[in-house]
Amino acid sequence: MYKIGQVLHLVLQNKMKILPVQVVEEITKKTFGGEKTQYFVSTPDKSKEPINLDDFDGQVFKNLDEVRSFLLENITQNINKMIHRSAQIAKECFEVAEVQENENFTFPLNPTSEETIQVDLGEGKVGNLRIKG
Repeated sequence: MYKIGQVLHLVLQNKMKILPVQVVEEITKKTFGGEKTQYFVSTPDKSKEPINLDDFDGQVFKNLDEVRSFLLENITQNINKMIHRSAQIAKECFEVAEVQENENFTFPLNPTSEETIQVDLGEGKVGNLRIKG
């Protein structure tokens, strides 16, 4: 599954951190019950002994593009849940027939030039948001 020397990226759930590690050892154990392979990794703090990859609380990714996709998907889902919940509360508490939700909102991940976006702050106030590429 992994190769000795391969760099992996761990998204640690409890710390909200991305940690690069390097596979330094592979141990395959064969028994009557089957075969199990364990991988030991070295962390950037090389003063410690290799750590079993199974001991990390988080997701393992083979490259940073996979990490980016995973994190963007998670944050998009969480934002959509918050927006949906806010719309539900507005409907229940303020007697409005419909609250507009736009789940298909997209934003430029890598703007290539300077762009100004107007943001409605409510109560007739509008703010300008300048994005530099």
